[in-house]
Amino acid sequence: MKMKNSIVWRMLAWFLLLALIPLGTVMIFVQRQVNQAVLDIEFQAVINEARLLAADSVNHPGALSDLIQVYGGGEEIAFILGKEGGYLAHSESQKTGTQADNSFTTEILQTFFASEYGSIDNVSQKQIIGFAAVPSENAVAVIVKDSQIVMDILISLSSTIFMQLAVILSITTIVSGIAILTVISPLRQLVNFADQVGSGDLDATIDQADLEGEIAVLAGSMSTMTNRVRDLIINLEEKVEARTRDLAIASDVSRQITRVLDMDILLPELVEKTLQGFNLSSVSLYLYDHQDESLILEASASKNEATIKPEAISLLVSTLPSLVAQVARECKAEIINDIEKSNIHFSNPRLPDIRAEAAFPMLVSNELVGVLDLQSADDRALSGERGTNLLYACRTDSDCREECAVIQRTGTHGAGVGARRPDEEPVPG
Repeated sequence: MKMKNSIVWRMLAWFLLLALIPLGTVMIFVQRQVNQAVLDIEFQAVINEARLLAADSVNHPGALSDLIQVYGGGEEIAFILGKEGGYLAHSESQKTGTQADNSFTTEILQTFFASEYGSIDNVSQKQIIGFAAVPSENAVAVIVKDSQIVMDILISLSSTIFMQLAVILSITTIVSGIAILTVISPLRQLVNFADQVGSGDLDATIDQADLEGEIAVLAGSMSTMTNRVRDLIINLEEKVEARTRDLAIASDVSRQITRVLDMDILLPELVEKTLQGFNLSSVSLYLYDHQDESLILEASASKNEATIKPEAISLLVSTLPSLVAQVARECKAEIINDIEKSNIHFSNPRLPDIRAEAAFPMLVSNELVGVLDLQSADDRALSGERGTNLLYACRTDSDCREECAVIQRTGTHGAGVGARRPDEEPVPG
C-alpha cells in the first residue's frame, strides 16, 4: 500500500504538473487571441456604423435627428460633430448644440478630423469610439460604445474556455490515473512478491500470465532466483542433516568397535555396522601383508549374505584392474560414482547391481595396514558429502586400525614389527 501511495500519487502529481504547463500556455495564448479578435471585431463594427451614419446624414439631411435618435437609450451613443467642436446632432438631444470638449480630450477631437475614418480605444473612459467623415461636410459622424460591455463578453468567453479546459484536464487525469494504475499493478505484484520473499516465505509465487515486456522479464528473474535460493537452502539443510547423520553413525561405529578386543569379533562388527549404518550394498575389509605384498580379505558383509570371515581370499597389490589394489599402492582414497565408466573397477559376479564403489586406505603413522572397500547399488550413495563423511568415518577408526596393525605385524594381540607401504623397502630386523 505504501508503494501505491508513493508512486501512484507522485506519478499523478507529475502528470498534472506536466499537463498544466501546456494547457496553461494554450489557455493564455487562446485567451489573448480570442480577446484580440473580439476587440478587432468590435472596433470594425463601430467604424462601419460610423461610416453608415455619415452616409445616411448626406443622403437624408432632413432626417438627421431621426437617424441619430435611433441610438438613443441604447448601449451606444451617436452624434455628428462639427468642425468647431460642437454637436450638430446627438442621440442625447439635450447635448445638441453644446461643445464636445467637455466629454473628450483635445487629442481625441483632433483625431476625429485627422483621417477619413478610424477607431479609438479610450481606455480612461472605457470607451470604444468609431468615427467617419461626412462627405462634403465639415463634420464627422461618431459612434461611442461602452468597452465594459465588451470586456464582460470577453470575461464570459474566457470563463467558458477555462471550464472546458478544466473538464478536459479532469477527464484526462481520470484516464491517466486508470492507465497509471494499470501500469503500476504489475509492479505492485512484484513488490508484494519481494516483500513475501524478504520476510522468509520462499514458497511465494507471482502470476506472470498478464505480465509483458521488461516487467515479465523481471518477474521471471525474481521467481527463478527465489526458486534457486529455496532449493539451495533445502539442499543445504539436507546436506547438513545427512552429514550430521553420517557423522553420528561414524562416531557410533567407532565408539562401539573400540569396546571390542577380540579381532574375530571386531572386524566383522566393523564391516556390519558400516554396512547397516550407511545403507551400503557391500563392505569388505582387507589387511595388508607386507611380506607377500598382498591384501587379505579379513571380513566382508553384504545385504544378500551374512557377515563372513574368508580364510583363503587374498589380492596382490599389483593386481590390475582392481580399485582395492590401486588404493593400496597409492595410499589414496578413490571413489567411483559410475563403475561403467571406470577401467579400474573389478566386477563381482555375486554383486551384479553395484553402481558405485569407494576404497579408503587404512593408515597408522603413515603406514598402510589395510583397505576398506565400500560398494553401493546407488550411484549417488558415495558421492559428494556422503563420500566425505565415509572418509571421515574411516579416519576415526584409529583404535581399530591399531589392532589391525598388531595383527598384521605379529598375527596376535602382542607387539611386532611395523608394516610398510607397498612402495617402501622392508624394515630391517
